Amino acid sequence: MDTIAIVNPVAGSRSVSKEWENIRGRIQQAGLEFDVQFTQYPGHAAEIARQSIENGYRRLLAIGGDGTVNEVANGILLSDNPDNTILGVIEAGTTNVFKMSLGSGGGANSGIRWKTHQPMKIDVGMIQCQRQGKQVKHYFVNEASVGLPAEVVKKWDYIPDSYNKKLNLFMRTITGVLTLINSKNKRLNIDIVNNTETGKFCTVVVANGKYFADGMIIAPNATLNDGLLDSIIIGDISAYDLIKIRPKLYDGTYIDHEKFKETKVSEISIESDETLIIEADGDVIGESPVSIRVVPSALNVLPIY
Repeated sequence: MDTIAIVNPVAGSRSVSKEWENIRGRIQQAGLEFDVQFTQYPGHAAEIARQSIENGYRRLLAIGGDGTVNEVANGILLSDNPDNTILGVIEAGTTNVFKMSLGSGGGANSGIRWKTHQPMKIDVGMIQCQRQGKQVKHYFVNEASVGLPAEVVKKWDYIPDSYNKKLNLFMRTITGVLTLINSKNKRLNIDIVNNTETGKFCTVVVANGKYFADGMIIAPNATLNDGLLDSIIIGDISAYDLIKIRPKLYDGTYIDHEKFKETKVSEISIESDETLIIEADGDVIGESPVSIRVVPSALNVLPIY
């Protein structure tokens, strides 16, 4: 057997633990044989992934939300055999925006199909930043950000995981609006291929996929396998104007606004006089200064749905 399911039971407001037997049954009905290991703490999925590869598993199923997928991807990419390992994605979290960027969906309760699909090679982003005073390296599959979205993600950590998915999404939305109202734009130095911009900015998103947060199309021109990342830089915009623009974030039509700039990049670095939070795929992973670069065709991904 070369397949293992890495299951995060607390994903999706703990819905995965309740739905696991149903999910397992549907995967088995699709003809996929697999072993199972459950995560027990943050970062455990990455550890399980690395150990599983050492033990000979070549297909790792991430069953959880975007954070679980990110951890398993990091375990694969930091292992000794990433080229011969496949990341299988079964969405079961709260928002699952990476599955949207993959162009697949249907939800955790949809039918499981995998035999007719071939793995696709996707690019990933590699982040170098600070964590507890040490330089760290971390990969992302969908997006990373500095500024307002990272502040929102940090506040999400305070939402009780005992809430159901619907209430969790509602609380995330309220938290996002309150954070937006109280947030202040940051003075940043942004360097893209030796071209430096200095000034006040609301947000910098570096995207591999199109989707973001609760389904916003943050990078309408992004492609997972074009060998580049898309930087979306939001300038010194007021909270009022950003709230007015918010509906346009869900169809990508915001992109022509004068305060938004989308650029294809291979590398970008961000510095500030104050310490900034860095988030990747919906989890806080470190602090500034930060540099991000693309790693082309780095990961084999198989959407299973």
